[in-house]
Amino acid sequence: MLIEETPYVREKLDGFGSALKHPFAAVVKQQGRRFQSAFEWCSGIGEIGMTLLRKDLCTRLCLSDINPEAIKIAREIAARDELTDKIDFFVGNNLSAIPASLKFDLVVANPPNYFNIQPAHPFGKLYANDLRPNDRGWKLHEEFYATIGAHLLPDAVMLIEEVEPYKKEVFFHHPSGYTGPYDVRDEIPMSAFERMTSKNGLKIKDVSLLTTSDGVAIYVLKIVAA
Repeated sequence: MLIEETPYVREKLDGFGSALKHPFAAVVKQQGRRFQSAFEWCSGIGEIGMTLLRKDLCTRLCLSDINPEAIKIAREIAARDELTDKIDFFVGNNLSAIPASLKFDLVVANPPNYFNIQPAHPFGKLYANDLRPNDRGWKLHEEFYATIGAHLLPDAVMLIEEVEPYKKEVFFHHPSGYTGPYDVRDEIPMSAFERMTSKNGLKIKDVSLLTTSDGVAIYVLKIVAA
């Protein structure tokens, strides 16, 4: 069994990148160019970014995550697949560990997607303190959009995945029959993301459906310089 497929990695370190890596690669391919320097924000074990490398959609890759264990596993996968010499690895909160000298023409991400996970939801009890799904108050997003510009090349494209960005509530079915929301946002997320990007010299150029999971729509935001 591959290390990324082991129960421990899937349960503790995979933030759904395993399910999104091939849909993401398809969206990157649609951009019609081979990117020179890709960055996977909130990379976890780097499944999306390394898929782009394997498919020859980028030349180099940067992976960064706050969880050192996730980056350790990413290094092991890269070594196994002989990708280490094409990847820079960093451990840090948001962009704090990325050297100022690194610039990217592609940014991809499956970041924490939930604003206020409800503890009353059965899944909420499991993930209330898990860093992978939680971005309370969109603070991580806000800091990212305020700082990523310094690392973008003039022709850069950002492809950022978001869960139900047009809805104030997200519902996940649970075997118990619980019907309350899993996540509650104080406004439609797209309104917040549009503010964050526009005030930092960026614009959301396109929004497209990436996939669905358990009836929940997952979109990708294409973001470029304004």
